Amino acid sequence: FAKSITRCITPVTVYFKDIGAYGQDSIILCDSPGFGDTNGPEVDIANGIAIVRAIRVCESVKPVLLISYTIIGDRYEVLKDLTYTLARLIQNTKDQIKAFSFIFTKYPKNEKETIHVSLETINNTLSDQERSDTNFMDILRDMFETTKKNACVLDPIKNDPSTILDDLADTTNINHPENVFQFFITEKSKSILDKQVTKYELSIKSATKRSKYSLVKYILDQLKFLNELLNQESIEEIYINYETILIDEEIKQYRTYFDHANLVEDLRKTHLGNEAIHSCAYIEHLNGKVDNSVKNLQEKDINDLSIKLNTFNLDKSNEPVYKAFDYYTVEKALVYLDACKTFFILKNDSILILNCLENYIRNYINFIKDEIKGYFDIIKQNKIGNENIEIKTTCNRIFSCFHRPIETIIKDWNKLLSDYLNELSEEMHKLYLTQSMESLENKLSIIKILSNLDWFLKDKKYIDLYHKYQEKLLLQVHDIDKEIIVAIKNFDYELLDDKMTALRPSNKIEKHFYEKAKRSLSIGLNQLKEDTRGSTLVVTHHLE
Repeated sequence: FAKSITRCITPVTVYFKDIGAYGQDSIILCDSPGFGDTNGPEVDIANGIAIVRAIRVCESVKPVLLISYTIIGDRYEVLKDLTYTLARLIQNTKDQIKAFSFIFTKYPKNEKETIHVSLETINNTLSDQERSDTNFMDILRDMFETTKKNACVLDPIKNDPSTILDDLADTTNINHPENVFQFFITEKSKSILDKQVTKYELSIKSATKRSKYSLVKYILDQLKFLNELLNQESIEEIYINYETILIDEEIKQYRTYFDHANLVEDLRKTHLGNEAIHSCAYIEHLNGKVDNSVKNLQEKDINDLSIKLNTFNLDKSNEPVYKAFDYYTVEKALVYLDACKTFFILKNDSILILNCLENYIRNYINFIKDEIKGYFDIIKQNKIGNENIEIKTTCNRIFSCFHRPIETIIKDWNKLLSDYLNELSEEMHKLYLTQSMESLENKLSIIKILSNLDWFLKDKKYIDLYHKYQEKLLLQVHDIDKEIIVAIKNFDYELLDDKMTALRPSNKIEKHFYEKAKRSLSIGLNQLKEDTRGSTLVVTHHLE
């Protein structure tokens, strides 16, 4: 890529009122370093880690992909590389793609209309291997569809920043980004990293042969650190492999020492006598070490099944204490107990514990059913606060305990959401026709909350209904604003009162237009006063 100017993530807080926008109070724009940094793989890898760490601590994010004409390349390779980077950055792009915004900048006037054609060229020249990358294709397809309608081309000097920021504020958020974004390394940096790891591997081999274990420890510490930081399979494989090699090497050396001790046994008997240690002392020393290890394990045997059975209380598992449920720990426990069933000695005890745990999970799913219904009723009444509804679907072994109930619940939940979506759609249409703006706003807030559950639905989505009526509401407010201006000019104060009442500021958008209408009204009244004063002077002059 081109040389990166941004050295680290730079956050800038922008207040909407300062630039004439009507969005939220403020938004934090973060300029991130470029990927594939020309300053070297160390900087590039550090950038990748820093970006993901910063994103993960946010409550929500709106990714914006800024594509410059000056670096796009003749064959659009840079754009493809950037798309690949995003595909590795996000775990499941299909669920999050609607949150992405694509902005093209530094495009000459004669090239602005070629953006969609350029993307079409990329799409037509993709290889089968490239098309098999689902995440990559999801991003490219969304970029293709977005530019087909209207590509967002930004001129930072001439364009109005309020328009751009208002558009960004209206896009979908990615909530809980810590569950969405993952660490990654660009292909170029990964290649250099692999070469460095290979050098480490050769150094370990050389140091082991020369018994330079302090150097071996230093290199293994480096590998362990890289493995924990970058989570690369190739590094982990080498690290684990050399752990095994070093253990074997230690045993080999111990055998060599023992053989040497046996060879000098005659020398000990003839010349050294009792001052030298007998070779059997090595065996005694090992036996003592093993005995101590066994004793310590017996004192701290936390894996004894009898202890597990005594501490597992089935009656207590039926009590309604579901405030905390660690899905992943339970999933691991179920898999572990399944494995225990294959051993004859452990089979009976493990089955007993397994049955108790599965029964607990069945009780828990009944609790979840009641919770879901309660949350849905709260949302429909528009009384929800900051509660987060999270439904886990990643623990297959847990779901196997209540396979049919879960399918039934999801099916019922899907029908409930679909029916209510149709009901809301009809209600929103009526409210729009009657210009009931306050009620329309309330319903929009409900739809926004319910859009978090869109992944249950296959066809119609709550977020689509939200965007549809948010756009209509904005157009309606624009129309009322125009009618207010006309009423002021025509001195139609009855119509003005009616429209100002309809424009009561219940949100940021309406507040913006309400304040604008007040300013127009103030200007109109001042003009009326001046005209009245002028007319009075003329009448007085004629009377005199």
